[in-house]
Amino acid sequence: MKANPNSHATKHQKSKLKILFKKKIKIWKIAKAQHMCVLAKVDAFSFWKKYQPRAPIVDKITIAMFLKGFHKLVG
Repeated sequence: MKANPNSHATKHQKSKLKILFKKKIKIWKIAKAQHMCVLAKVDAFSFWKKYQPRAPIVDKITIAMFLKGFHKLVG
């Protein structure tokens, strides 16, 4: 395939690989949905923890602002 990337065989193999990836992703999504349904019935807290994970902590203060505030506190 490396010798002639534009050959018919190469294009056919790429097409088959793309179809395979789509099938695998679909199967994975179905399995994940089934797992989440079972989890919702068995352990609702864990289900909601996975379904709506907590938002990541975002620093809204810069280091300079933090140091300035710290210096005001300490003196």
